[in-house]
Amino acid sequence: MQYRTGGPRPEQSEASQLQRAEEQAIAALHEFFAAFNAADNEALFVVNHVPQAILFEQNFLYGDNRDAAPVTVNFERLRDIEDWSRSEAENIAPVHVTPDKAVIEFQCYRTPLILPDVIDFM
Repeated sequence: MQYRTGGPRPEQSEASQLQRAEEQAIAALHEFFAAFNAADNEALFVVNHVPQAILFEQNFLYGDNRDAAPVTVNFERLRDIEDWSRSEAENIAPVHVTPDKAVIEFQCYRTPLILPDVIDFM
């Protein structure tokens, strides 16, 4: 995967700033999964952003308000249709970090194990 973003090059920033940005991004990722696994849309609104866009397989979802999928997750449908109980992030790695932005790549697994998806989290 290749990702390009605006802003300063990493070598133009202090290492401590980059480390802090990376730590904050990974903490936000863990907060997202905690809210998601609690099936708590209100908590997800705190750690998510609007609009949201998700591209998977041949599907594109765009949510431009809190009521639209994927912004609001239908957890009952996930349980009924996909037999979902929880999701986990593994192999978390920074792709690009600036003092005010971090792009992270990770693998997402659903329980029960279906197929892993690699998702870019910004």
